[in-house]
Amino acid sequence: MHVASLLASLLACGTPDKADTAPVSADSGVDTADTGTPPGPDALCNEAGLTYRAFDATAAGNDFDLPAGDFTVQTLDGPWNLATNWSGCDVYVFILVDASVVDTAQLLDARAAEIRDFLERSPTNVHYFWMNYGRGAEAEARAQAIRDALEPKVDRLDAGEANWWKSRFHYVTEGARGGGDWLGDLVRGYESNNFQLWGFAIDRFQRVREAGYWSDPATGWETVPPRSIAWDAVYLNFESDRQDRLDADGADVVRVLDAQLVQDPGWSGASASVDVTLPDAATMASYDTLAIDLTLACTGHPDLQDCPAWDYLVYAYSCEPVDGAENCVEMGRFITTYWRPGRWVVDASAFLPELKDGGTRRFKFYTTQPYVVTMDLRFSNAGKGAAPVERQPLWTGGAWDENYNAAHTPITFTPPAGTRKVELVAITSGHGFGADTENCAEFCNHQHRYSLNGQSWMQEFPMVGDDLGCAEQVAIGTVPNQAGTWPFGRGGWCPGKEVTPWTVDITAAVDLTGENTLSYEGLFEGAPFVPDYDVPNSTGFRGRIDLASYLVYSR
Repeated sequence: MHVASLLASLLACGTPDKADTAPVSADSGVDTADTGTPPGPDALCNEAGLTYRAFDATAAGNDFDLPAGDFTVQTLDGPWNLATNWSGCDVYVFILVDASVVDTAQLLDARAAEIRDFLERSPTNVHYFWMNYGRGAEAEARAQAIRDALEPKVDRLDAGEANWWKSRFHYVTEGARGGGDWLGDLVRGYESNNFQLWGFAIDRFQRVREAGYWSDPATGWETVPPRSIAWDAVYLNFESDRQDRLDADGADVVRVLDAQLVQDPGWSGASASVDVTLPDAATMASYDTLAIDLTLACTGHPDLQDCPAWDYLVYAYSCEPVDGAENCVEMGRFITTYWRPGRWVVDASAFLPELKDGGTRRFKFYTTQPYVVTMDLRFSNAGKGAAPVERQPLWTGGAWDENYNAAHTPITFTPPAGTRKVELVAITSGHGFGADTENCAEFCNHQHRYSLNGQSWMQEFPMVGDDLGCAEQVAIGTVPNQAGTWPFGRGGWCPGKEVTPWTVDITAAVDLTGENTLSYEGLFEGAPFVPDYDVPNSTGFRGRIDLASYLVYSR
């Protein structure tokens, strides 16, 4: 919500029922002169479409991933206390500004346009705490210098927006190593010869969170654009909203992996393999939706020391014995982050038919890099009116070259009796770069056209070529501020995100009682791709398409 419209909405709320709420943040920036009564948290949170969560006064956490204990920091505007100012739906981001330790001092030299962009990207429910590493009077002087550098640029916004953000900028006058109750302990605890915290946060669940790596890969990591800080705040809102959806879906949850360390450093193909018990067949028949909930945690903190480095493919599989062997089907595909943990929830409803009998079933998860893995299967009935009963495999991918389409011939199918709905599902990601002049298939917009009975459907990836293509997806789940080229748009995926299944309802084009012929072709700029490998001194990898495509029949 835009700041100005949020302010207007809050002022129009009148006096809410405060029986079940706590006082609104004392520095919320809301002018209450016309109402005489400060609005409660339901006004601030509900008008912004945010869930209210009460403050946990028993929390005493002072480290990452723990519930944050209460604290008070001294600021240029006086003491600021977490419990007193807890609104129930805010996030709190702490920025450590010091040229002698980290590059965040560049933030003070940001142009007014960069500050405007930063605040336009920031959700209205974030507080920013500007901290420094000075001691005593020096810390207060640095806090004033930070304010002097930033506020004239904030003042160039519209007056209402400027006042809002100035109420949410807190300039801490205590040195970061020693002030704010447990905050100083946190900062000191992660100091070493090779590491210094750039920032941290408190999320909407009151948990202490590590902030990301704010440098910009587009400039060779030589700059720290203010917008990077906003992405951390945006992501914390995404996490809260995702949990709201999970809390509301009524799912039956089956735990597959429970904080298990999984890795395959030798690239042998060894997976974590677990036999789990699913609900019985009658219960399985009541579900129309399946989601995979995957958490990849690191072995410790800080992320830049204890998280794996690379954006690798990882997979979730469902397996069954076939003729004395094991047949495993990819249910979910994910791309790991650069140096950060992550959690993703991805639709896997297409694979309900494999699991319809319930009972004992084997699942596997593969990663070459070490992660502490938690994986759940979430079965629910979303009231879709039809549930998947059969999945028909279509095409897989292959080398992305002039021979690609010859290897993908048309497929004939007849829907099973009683089919009410037919969906085309494709899990598509392009890989390889630097070997051809189009930088395929990671960094080119490869297209995938499916045709049936005179109708066509095209999957393509227009975010390729946009240096912020993946960064713009933070609000839908891309883990922000990774220590790599995470913001760059890619051909079907982002580092730190699930590969989302592309699902199209093609029922209207299908003869439900007869034979149909479905065709598929891969294209680049509307024509079959013919790579030009004339790339001087190439050290890249030739392009390939990873594709798992299906027809899913529901009734």
